[in-house]
Amino acid sequence: MNDLMKQFVAIVEQGKVEKADKMVNALLDENYSVQQIVHEGLVIGLDLVGQKLDEGEYFLPDLVISGEVAQIVLEKLKPHFAKENLTLGTVVAGTVYGDVHDIGLNLVALTLEGSGFKVVNLGVNTSKESFIRAVREEGADILAMSALLTTTMSYMKEVIQALEENNLRDKVKIIVGGAPLNDEYAAVIGADAYGASARDAVLFANAFVAAK
Repeated sequence: MNDLMKQFVAIVEQGKVEKADKMVNALLDENYSVQQIVHEGLVIGLDLVGQKLDEGEYFLPDLVISGEVAQIVLEKLKPHFAKENLTLGTVVAGTVYGDVHDIGLNLVALTLEGSGFKVVNLGVNTSKESFIRAVREEGADILAMSALLTTTMSYMKEVIQALEENNLRDKVKIIVGGAPLNDEYAAVIGADAYGASARDAVLFANAFVAAK
């Protein structure tokens, strides 16, 4: 990673909103592609924010500010998405019913969007009916579900059962995430993958659409 990209990662990690726009211009001027800016810069920066949040070094205000940087970067890059043919697929994302935590959800949604996916973010407290409706209406390739509470993560299984009942399960890949989850739980409830980070979500999403 060269010095310019290191500076960009630091801007994302440290939430330097005032420098984001100029840094994206600098990277584009140096002929960095959108994919490079997103994967070698934005995703790495957001991963570092997530790590510091988990370690207690960062708190909610830090995440919010880095999220603002990410939004500025994505808005700046949007005109270039079509030029590089970055519409990879459609992701429906949401935090499950009974859970109102959206930090991880929004981080994953931003990162997927920046990686070239169309993301339909249903927000928090999402019912199985809302998930089903969105998957059907959007023709989703991927469903990403989040839960932060042990009392709500079991609802993911209800959503998957509802997909099966509505003949949609074989049309969509399912990624689940959240602090109380792991690979074993994802397998038990019938999900296709467990993502421990936004980077994991992007890697799985890319793999799923590539395999279609």
